[in-house]
Amino acid sequence: MSCSLVSAPPTLNTMTATHAIQPILSINESVYKVKILMKYSVYYLYETYLSRKISKMIGDVFNV
Repeated sequence: MSCSLVSAPPTLNTMTATHAIQPILSINESVYKVKILMKYSVYYLYETYLSRKISKMIGDVFNV
């Protein structure tokens, strides 16, 4: 009898720790991406607001 090298996908009965960790890593990666996106969105909004405020201050000082 020959041995088959084809492996079946994991089922609930045969799931190992490595298969169980994968979704957790995916969730953590998604949370990280959202945090980075939020950080740079807030940074962009702040920079936009700050640049407008500085432009207004310069205009007020030089009566432009």
